[in-house]
Amino acid sequence: MNIKAFLFRYIKKHDINGVYLYRLHRKEFRQNTHFIKYYNKELKDEILIDGNKYKEEIVKFFDNKCNIYITSRNLYSLYKGKYNNLVYIRKNSDLYFKKLAETKSILFYNTCPAFFVKSKDQIISLVIDEPNKKLKKTWESTLEKKAFFMANNIIYFSLKNAQNYLYNNDLSKNHRSSKINAINDFKKNDLFNKTKFINNKKTILFYPSYLMGNGVTETFITLLNELDYDKYDVYVAVNNKSVYYDKQERINKNANLLYFNEHKFFKNKKDHDEIFDFFQGKKICNLDMLKSFCEINNRAIISDLTFDYIIDYNGYSPFVSSMACLGNEKGRKIIYMHNDLYKDCITKNYQLKNVFYLYQFYERIVGVSKGCYEVNKEKIEKYVKENYNFSIEKKMTYILNPVNYQAVIDGSKENNVILKDGNKYLKIKRDDGSFKYLEIPDNKNINFVSIGRLSQEKNFSMLIDAFNTVYSKNKNIRLYIIGDGIDKEKLRHQINNLKLNKVVFLVGYTVNPYDLLSRCDCYILSSLYEGLGMVILESMILNKYVISSNIDGPKEIVKDGYGTLVDINVESFAREMEKFIKGKYHSKKFDYKKYNKEALKLFYENVLR
Repeated sequence: MNIKAFLFRYIKKHDINGVYLYRLHRKEFRQNTHFIKYYNKELKDEILIDGNKYKEEIVKFFDNKCNIYITSRNLYSLYKGKYNNLVYIRKNSDLYFKKLAETKSILFYNTCPAFFVKSKDQIISLVIDEPNKKLKKTWESTLEKKAFFMANNIIYFSLKNAQNYLYNNDLSKNHRSSKINAINDFKKNDLFNKTKFINNKKTILFYPSYLMGNGVTETFITLLNELDYDKYDVYVAVNNKSVYYDKQERINKNANLLYFNEHKFFKNKKDHDEIFDFFQGKKICNLDMLKSFCEINNRAIISDLTFDYIIDYNGYSPFVSSMACLGNEKGRKIIYMHNDLYKDCITKNYQLKNVFYLYQFYERIVGVSKGCYEVNKEKIEKYVKENYNFSIEKKMTYILNPVNYQAVIDGSKENNVILKDGNKYLKIKRDDGSFKYLEIPDNKNINFVSIGRLSQEKNFSMLIDAFNTVYSKNKNIRLYIIGDGIDKEKLRHQINNLKLNKVVFLVGYTVNPYDLLSRCDCYILSSLYEGLGMVILESMILNKYVISSNIDGPKEIVKDGYGTLVDINVESFAREMEKFIKGKYHSKKFDYKKYNKEALKLFYENVLR
């Protein structure tokens, strides 16, 4: 993205008053009538200049107009004898925080502090220099995170001729023009029409929570790739400390990333403990205090931006769910259900009961399949009525998650095969950039594969027992389990005890599971419960036959010849695996493009309506 596109993109989108353009050698700063009129109108008794690279023209401009608080000791030492009303304040001092909160007008250089929360009447001007090539990516990333969302004005000091840099040459001959008015002047020239600043786009703010290596994250990334960005401006609020780097990099570049840190701005220890307990799934906290907390935190992320739709895509975290429904005054609030959440709540994610409490503040509650919708409608409707005395029945709907079929197909063709000690191995890339080497599945064997977190609900222990039953009669079979989780050592111990360590492989998490998936013959899903089961769709894209637990979600897609549904016990799974080995089951071609078209239609109709 060049600087022209980067600046202009934000001017109209974020209601910035104007971009003020200067070259560093210019001395007419005082003569900029637009700038003077603006500050003569808005400026009161003081201004805070936060940064250490401001030019003398800025300090000179405010001299005799107000008290000037400056955070650069070097600039203060340089100018203190030359200009009146100049006051030095040390960064991170009590006075500094006080001035950040109370000063009417603030000038930031390139960015603003991560903890800064703009009040509604503050005037924030952002001063930026053109970055060199080495710093360009960091510059854009820093500004996009925070500063542009806070700014009322942008003051742009260009190291080159600003007009030539920002304009096409045929649009302006006046190289001393000092301001582009985002609302008026842009309407008069071709550049405005080309960049399409005026539009009637709807705005969507997503809270996907932790971008982890799981199915929820994959479906979210896929949804962002399918959205129509000519109709929607999309923002994504993610936890900066928990972002998986490869997942962040894969977020569609048309979406705007916003970053937040959890659990900030507590007023005192009592409030801290009460709110923190609520986020941990303990007792319900004071609603007014929780709402105030969310509003303050949200302003630090999005400033004064408002959205048409606010979507908690994750639906598991009381913190994120609170931010989405209580931190945004305007907009339609929507929350997703990716699983049988009541069963999830009573087995491991006990904090979900506080998410259920927050459902009363959402306009729409969305299941990711018809089965997911039905099971949650029955169980959670009863729970919230009995415990919180409200109903969610009329709020509930369902969709289908789209599948990134192109990523599956491309991943299956990577062919990460290497020769090592005379043998062929598959090079498995992990999310931390390291590699694991796995002996390539032999096509003389029948190779079963399963993918998911190594945790109780995925029921891999039962699958290994079923495999062991079949292996006692058929030695030419193998089982590959892709994923990581808390049950890893428990499963490893089970495999060793059954002496299956040479035929059952715990592959671990991999950035690209599709290369290995494509080399196997049959996909097995042994879960106790699922929302939809996206990995089943991914297996069907690669023409793999599916043996799945007979549960809500998967049973909607494992039909019409794509696979078979099985009761959740060792005998039933072993029986179906033996049938597959004997050639009684064959895969059927899956029309994934038709499926995605239907999934996107449901999203627009049932979520963005």
